[in-house]
Amino acid sequence: MWIGHSGAGKDFGAKCFYTAAPGTYGGSCSSAVAPVIAAALDVPLEQAWKERHQNRMFWFNFLNEFRREDPALVARMTFRFGSCIVGVRARREYEALRAIPGVGLTIWVEQEGLPKDPTLELTRADADI
Repeated sequence: MWIGHSGAGKDFGAKCFYTAAPGTYGGSCSSAVAPVIAAALDVPLEQAWKERHQNRMFWFNFLNEFRREDPALVARMTFRFGSCIVGVRARREYEALRAIPGVGLTIWVEQEGLPKDPTLELTRADADI
């Protein structure tokens, strides 16, 4: 599981990691749920994806409701495409994932100078490395 503020390099780190380690990078949580968000907004997928940062709070709130009954739902959608999950933001989702065998390592990615991400409920202390 790769966590950190938006723009810190989580996707880049995961892509690099899986060029040398077993497993696959299949995209972020955002890429897995983008079709669901696009349908909810009634916009083309490309538009939903392109505007995801400016609609960050909508995505966060929508996904919290989307996975309310099953905190690991988005993770399972993401795992269909690869063997890691990149971009977990919600504490409830994080805790559900930590309970799943095989999701034992959490990596914090940080880049100096980025603004705090208001949707990130996790901190460096939640990561193993």
